[in-house]
Amino acid sequence: HPSRSGRCYHPTQAKNHLGLIMVKKAGGYTLVELLVVSAIVAIIFSLGSTLFIKMDTFFRISIAKIETQRDVRNLINLISQDIRQAKASQIYLSRENASQPPYSKITFQNTSGDTIVFWQDGRTLSMRKNGATSTLAKNLHSLFISYPSTDNPLLITILVSVEKKADNQRTFAMQMGG
Repeated sequence: HPSRSGRCYHPTQAKNHLGLIMVKKAGGYTLVELLVVSAIVAIIFSLGSTLFIKMDTFFRISIAKIETQRDVRNLINLISQDIRQAKASQIYLSRENASQPPYSKITFQNTSGDTIVFWQDGRTLSMRKNGATSTLAKNLHSLFISYPSTDNPLLITILVSVEKKADNQRTFAMQMGG
């Protein structure tokens, strides 16, 4: 478009109120603007992935704790329930074999005459009742059975310790007694 002076202006140019030529942006973004936005997006993604990893780890550990607590509680309840029905004169503490910790096996007869055995074999806790064997736990850390007082054969202490891997780096363990 020719002006009064006869000059043509580019369509993206205009005169301001002082009569000076101003160049308008034709649209789009400069390289600096794109780099700044890219940096901000990269920071947001890196923080988001770190947060996601931490939340995932937290949930894995929480689930491992809950499952371990449940397993230990169930084991103690099961063993205690059977031992409460034992005849005091028919309780024997020993170990399954020489590779197992002392006092990691208990054999007794209940009031019905059933022979019941609980024992540790490596990381496995097993039970045998009238010849039928069942595995109670495969993540056992230790089983310890003792008489806390030698003058009272009716009082028995049972400690069960169970471990569970929360992830590749962390293991959660819980010990409970009854």
